[in-house]
Amino acid sequence: MPVEYRFIVFRPNEAAQALSQFARRNGRKVPKGKPINAEPVTNTDPPSGNLMLEVEDSKERKISFKSEEVVAALILHCLTTKIPLPQNSEKVLEAFKLDNSMRFALRIGVFPDQGKAKKTSETGQR
Repeated sequence: MPVEYRFIVFRPNEAAQALSQFARRNGRKVPKGKPINAEPVTNTDPPSGNLMLEVEDSKERKISFKSEEVVAALILHCLTTKIPLPQNSEKVLEAFKLDNSMRFALRIGVFPDQGKAKKTSETGQR
């Protein structure tokens, strides 16, 4: 049976907004400021991430996120912006190069046989 993979690639400003909202929603101490960019840190697999905020006096501040936090933030962003995600699917964070910049991508894997009962005997019992 074939397996379907789909990629959702996030623009840096979308990922920045998602990480900022996720951090504030989960009580993480994040300085007040405007989210301006988010980028994958590719020295780990899956990648972790950095959020860049513009704080007072137009200074930039970098906040680091673990890969699990980035995945949760992007999934939450998809749910709040009504981007459909299959419930019973594998969701993997990847770094994706597009337009000469690294971006976050969620790889969605749908496995048709997942969750179905298998035959246990020749009589067709499940």
